[in-house]
Amino acid sequence: MTDDDTPTTLVVINERNAHRRINDLLRRRGHEIENEPNGDRAVDAYVKMSKTSPPVVFLSLDVAGPLNGHLVGLEIREADENARLVYVCSRIRRKTAEDVAFSAGAVAILEMPFTMSDLDEAWPQIMGDIPSAPGVSDLDELYPDVRSIDGDEVVSVESLPPLPIPEDLPPPPEPLMPINPVEVKPKKKRRWLKIIILIALVGGIGTAAYCYQDILLQAVENFG
Repeated sequence: MTDDDTPTTLVVINERNAHRRINDLLRRRGHEIENEPNGDRAVDAYVKMSKTSPPVVFLSLDVAGPLNGHLVGLEIREADENARLVYVCSRIRRKTAEDVAFSAGAVAILEMPFTMSDLDEAWPQIMGDIPSAPGVSDLDELYPDVRSIDGDEVVSVESLPPLPIPEDLPPPPEPLMPINPVEVKPKKKRRWLKIIILIALVGGIGTAAYCYQDILLQAVENFG
């Protein structure tokens, strides 16, 4: 690490918005950034980078590849007990992130969405004391199948032990706008029907006028 204020960083985040956000903020702070969304390759990348400049690792709970964020953090801490891990999570997964961070000995948690001020405020903690990682000693018991991977064998993510799920999840959001049924307009009556009715009315009026005129003429002749 050439500069304590701007260490190199390894970003192991598979979620697009969080990945874009942390990269933007770290770049503005002047950090050198290595992106590796695949958890399996991220462990190798950390070991390689730490030979010259141990990076600060930003991790999400879900990463690409056969490993999850918890296991990636434990693997990195097993390789380097002084590794600095920062977990990035959403608000509804905060409790899960806290459990994972405790197990892997993370130095901090960043909750999405976060700003430059949030990162600056958390930086002293990120560069502060490194907690112990109690989960490292239980790594073989936590993930026995994954620990026995040979070569390029891929283990399904569904085969990994699930992380604890928060019980107090908020209800699903309601739609922004109500869904209204489409109003079906009645078909217009045919125009020719109106024309026939109009002709009948005019004809009736004309006949009545003619009869009335004939009656008046007869009355005049009688008076004469």
